[in-house]
Amino acid sequence: MVTLDCASQKAQLQEAQAALTAATQLKAINERTMIQSGIGALAAATAAAEAVKAEASVRTAQQTLTKCSIKAPFAGRVVEQKVQEHEYVQVGQPLLQILDDSGVEVEFEAPPWWLAWLKPGTAFQVAIAETGRLYPAHITRTGAMIAPGSHAVKVMGEINGRTPELVAGMDARLIIKQPK
Repeated sequence: MVTLDCASQKAQLQEAQAALTAATQLKAINERTMIQSGIGALAAATAAAEAVKAEASVRTAQQTLTKCSIKAPFAGRVVEQKVQEHEYVQVGQPLLQILDDSGVEVEFEAPPWWLAWLKPGTAFQVAIAETGRLYPAHITRTGAMIAPGSHAVKVMGEINGRTPELVAGMDARLIIKQPK
């Protein structure tokens, strides 16, 4: 979704990898020399510690590079870009607003007496003004309370199937038939 400029972090990784190579080679040389000519145990232990330190530096640099690419938590559409290129952002600051378009949700209010027959799974149709088409849909859930002002209950539904031509906020008319 977003890729950041991480040239500095990549250079830090290369530096850490070079330090690791040098520390690993020094450790190996010190181990061979210790066996052959009795180099001090302290020098060998120091070289081993430097190799471990260099390995940790490489892992830290690799971890930093994983933050150079930001993936969306779900497939969807970008609604709004919250920051511009070259702008500094704080940790946790939203960069984009993303809309999950995997399913198109329909929200409407219904009279409370409809709750006797309007249940999750109930089929209905949605007429979308902008496309001029009818879409099959079904109820996913009903609200838990009746709104005091409107004396209506909130009902949520979902249009069946994939509908990439639909965009959030389109005008719709619902066609719901009460079962007999």
